[in-house]
Amino acid sequence: MSDLKWWETAVIYQIYPRSYQDSNGDGIGDLKGITSRLEYIAGLGVDAIWISPFFMSPQREAHCSDLHPWFEESRQSRDNPKADWFHWVDPNPDGTVPNNWLSFFGGQAWSWEPRRQQYYLHNFLSEQPNLNHANPEVRDALNQVARFWFDRGVDGFRLDAVHTINGDQAPYLDNSANPNFVPGDLPQQQQPFFRQLHDVAQLNQPAIQTFTQPITLIYWHGVG
Repeated sequence: MSDLKWWETAVIYQIYPRSYQDSNGDGIGDLKGITSRLEYIAGLGVDAIWISPFFMSPQREAHCSDLHPWFEESRQSRDNPKADWFHWVDPNPDGTVPNNWLSFFGGQAWSWEPRRQQYYLHNFLSEQPNLNHANPEVRDALNQVARFWFDRGVDGFRLDAVHTINGDQAPYLDNSANPNFVPGDLPQQQQPFFRQLHDVAQLNQPAIQTFTQPITLIYWHGVG
């Protein structure tokens, strides 16, 4: 008898609702469109469906949102209770960004906040500020989110773009040029982001483990 949970061996079918099936002719996929295709999906032999987010939102979330109360409070000043919940860094003496990091979607990975007179980090859109996982209060808050859903019976989470979790503190190192970059037709051959090597500081940091391990403990033992 296997000790593995059902989801550890399951075939999971992802659906992005917006582009999957439009049931009312407005050009946007919807939940009725998904349910209308359940027989087809079942016929594929999959064990579960993973539905990408479909709730009302600005459609620009990732690690967090610039409209989230945490960030709205954090950006107000350098001394509020959420001041250190995101990556805030002073500008260089000439006012430029802290280093040469680029966002996945092009342009600098830093945006300016005049109230704090600092830049904040976003590996994707400027509307998607990176949470500071070096801050134990941030990790505890996210653990409580995990506990909320585990208490309601969910079996697990799919952690999107988890390799972009950054637990470092300033000063941040520059990324080196990628000597193997070759322009081409694929997205990773076109975006400036991939002209750099990122494992020095921007991506794949040890903080990933400090984030995921407590979630595992909460699931298996109810602690954390």
